Parts: sequence; structure tokens; C-alpha cells
Amino acid sequence: MASKIQIKRDECGYQEKPPAKQCNTCVDFACDRLLPKWMEERNASGEGVYCERGTLYTVERHGVEKNLRCARHGFAVKKMARCGDWRPK
Repeated sequence: MASKIQIKRDECGYQEKPPAKQCNTCVDFACDRLLPKWMEERNASGEGVYCERGTLYTVERHGVEKNLRCARHGFAVKKMARCGDWRPK
């Protein structure tokens, strides 16, 4: 049986770790991930770029987010901003 405190928490919608309602956590957040120019210049295989120590630079791991935008409304956004239409991923 749930305690009185737990019942009250459930009634008011208490969350210990609430989702951060910011553009970067919204389902409509979109951006382009690109490798920095100095990494692109070394790209010979098309799959990634190897540095001097043998590390493979990839867009997924080392890409920089550019052209941050709201896919739903089509305007530029900042990652830490938010609007009233925020929806969780």
C-alpha cells in the first residue's frame, strides 16, 4: 500500500528528475552535424578522418551542431531556449 506522502506526490505530478523543457530535448529540434574544416581536409576514405594517433573522427562523435532550428515551425533556435509547444522526445 502506498504511503500518504506517495499518494500526494502522485496527485500533484511530482517528479524527482523532471525533463528539461529546452529546445535541445524537444522532438522538433533539428540541426546539421558537420565535421570541422580541419578534420574534413584529411578525409580520404569518405568514412571518417584519421588523426596522427590513429583516432577515427566521425560526424556522430566529433561533429559540430550547426543550423539549429525548430523542424515544426521552421525558425532558428538556441539549444537552451524553449517555447510553449515543447514536446518530449
